Amino acid sequence: MWEALLNEVGLSPEAPPDRSRGHPLGGRTGIAAVDKLCTIRARMNGETPNPIVNTTTLFLGLIFGSIGMGYLIYGRKQKHGIALLSGVALCVLPYFVSDLLFLTLMGVGILALPFLYKP
Repeated sequence: MWEALLNEVGLSPEAPPDRSRGHPLGGRTGIAAVDKLCTIRARMNGETPNPIVNTTTLFLGLIFGSIGMGYLIYGRKQKHGIALLSGVALCVLPYFVSDLLFLTLMGVGILALPFLYKP
């Protein structure tokens, strides 16, 4: 079982890990190494890998949260209620949605809301 999992993530079970450059995961560093380790641990326990570790989801959460903060500030200063609520929704959306497609569709929909609804 170990051999199949190690082969799947690109590590050889017979040879020691490539430590020539100081990377025990064969050159993977940072979040890529954490992602591979979480995948190995989840598959060893018979679970599905955690989608929260996906770097694309983290990046979209950062983008939508930043734009949401801008909407929040704009809506508060200009007393524009829809922009204010859209900003709050964009800031909290990544905390509750982990599916990539649903996060993108919801985020783009909330982003367009202040432009589509003019009071």
